[in-house]
Amino acid sequence: MISSAHAFESKLPVRRIGFAGDFLRFSIGKTGYSSSQTRNIAWLRELITGARRWPRRDVGAEVIAPIDGLAMDFEADGATAAAIEEYRCDAELAWARRYDTTTPDVLPALFDALTRYDLIVGFELSPTIKRHLNAHSIRYVSFHVHALRMLRDLCLDRDTSLRPLLRAADLVTRFFCVGEALSIPLLRATWKAAEHPLPRAVLGRIVKDEAAHGVFGWYFLDWAAPSLSADDREHLRQAAETAIAQVKRLWDDLRRRPKAPPRIHALGWMQTDAYLSLAATSLQDDVIAPLRARGILVAPQSSESS
Repeated sequence: MISSAHAFESKLPVRRIGFAGDFLRFSIGKTGYSSSQTRNIAWLRELITGARRWPRRDVGAEVIAPIDGLAMDFEADGATAAAIEEYRCDAELAWARRYDTTTPDVLPALFDALTRYDLIVGFELSPTIKRHLNAHSIRYVSFHVHALRMLRDLCLDRDTSLRPLLRAADLVTRFFCVGEALSIPLLRATWKAAEHPLPRAVLGRIVKDEAAHGVFGWYFLDWAAPSLSADDREHLRQAAETAIAQVKRLWDDLRRRPKAPPRIHALGWMQTDAYLSLAATSLQDDVIAPLRARGILVAPQSSESS
């Protein structure tokens, strides 16, 4: 979720960007100021600006926050004695009382610093901070998502804003209904292809231990079925097709590899053509068909495309 104000109302160039969080949410410990958002802001800054990109464009990007562990003189900074005592006794309650107010009584220097930037990029900015920015006509964008979750969504093609059940179903579909269900018949065939007693015994044990993994996904989806809507099943279809596409890219790489000499196969290797043929059949029979039977209408895969 993203909120913004004044972002499109001004054509003034952006030369200074300030990164800030809800700096009113902090605690005062033995070592000084401490905030759980410091690392989130650092992540956000790195994601958006990179290490060297903005300086080359003559754009400054700075973080507006005290450094964790900094011993601050809150009284000298304008905080009232009552406010300091509140933060020392119950930091979360003190923050809650200042979350949406027009008269903040702590950290005035940071509020003043906000007004020196052309654009504020924020992480979960509170209404109090937004109100201050609006009063000074400062453009801002506020992200309401954890920076690490953002990385997961961007890099792993997952949506961490899902409700817990659908998030779990998404992971189970990718890793169990596709990954594990597909691996079992391939492991079994590799076991049967092994001629040497040692790798054959090892592979046989793996096949036995992995068997439960191959059916867990189906047990989970059957259990969750009454709580999954049509939209949920459509989401799971997309998740499954993404996982299938990733597996098929690995198969494409296998096709391009030179064939291994036959003498290695005693250790458990299957010939590439035999492996890929079984993989295509297993994908259709052990992954796609069970998903479609559960209303997750993954597109059938032809043997040529697999």
